[in-house]
Amino acid sequence: MHDRLRLYIDGAWVAPQGQGLAEVQNPATEQTIGREWGEEGLAEFVEHKAIQL
Repeated sequence: MHDRLRLYIDGAWVAPQGQGLAEVQNPATEQTIGREWGEEGLAEFVEHKAIQL
């Protein structure tokens, strides 16, 4: 199983502030094949980019 527990922001891997993990599933078998940051991590990325503009 693969875990993606960091976000790539501005050329660097950073640990997100939130705790929201989402499971990644194989659509053919519905088996969990990994975890990555869900909506909470995405919101952090968008907020970071908005501040830079």
